[in-house]
Amino acid sequence: MFGNGSMLVFKVLIIQPYLKVPLLNLYHKTLGNLDKPELASSSILNKLNDSSIKSDIDRIISSNRGKVIYLDCWATWCGPCIAEMPNSKLLMDEYKTKNVAFVFICLDSDEKSWKAVISKYSLMGQHFFLNKEQSSDFRKVFGINGIPHYILIHKTGAIAENRTLGPSMIKEKIDKLLVE
Repeated sequence: MFGNGSMLVFKVLIIQPYLKVPLLNLYHKTLGNLDKPELASSSILNKLNDSSIKSDIDRIISSNRGKVIYLDCWATWCGPCIAEMPNSKLLMDEYKTKNVAFVFICLDSDEKSWKAVISKYSLMGQHFFLNKEQSSDFRKVFGINGIPHYILIHKTGAIAENRTLGPSMIKEKIDKLLVE
C-alpha cells in the first residue's frame, strides 16, 4: 500500500489523529493479511495452473456431483465483487445443510491480494485462483465482459444460467434447482 516515499507523504499530509490512527491500523492489518493470510480451514484453495479451462470446470462439476453449484467470478480490485462477499457468506450459511456448492473463481488479480480477501471475509467454499492467461480464457469461455459474474450449474452438471443473479437475490433460483 505504501512504499517508502508514500509513507512519508502519508505522515506529512495526514496529520489529524482521527484519520491517521485508523488508516495506519488498517494498513498494518492489510499488510499482515498479505504476508501471512489466515485462510478459512475448510476452504479448498486451488490454483488452476497448467490446465485447460474445460478440464478445470469438469473437475469442479465432478467434485460437486449431484449438487447445485453457484459459481462466483470476482476480482480483488472489484468494488462490487467485494461488496457482495458478506451476502455470499449469508447465502452459504443459509444453504449449509443443503446440496449446494459455492465456488469462487478469482480473475485478473494477484495471488497475495486473493488470499488476503479470502482471509478477511473468512470465505468458506471452494476457491480457485486464475492467472492472467487463465482469466482471459475463462472470460472467453463464459462470455464474461464484466464482474461480478455469477453462473448457476444444475445438479446434472449442465449450466442452468450464465449471468445469473448475485448472492442477495439468487435464493429462489437455487431453491428451484434443488427440487428439480
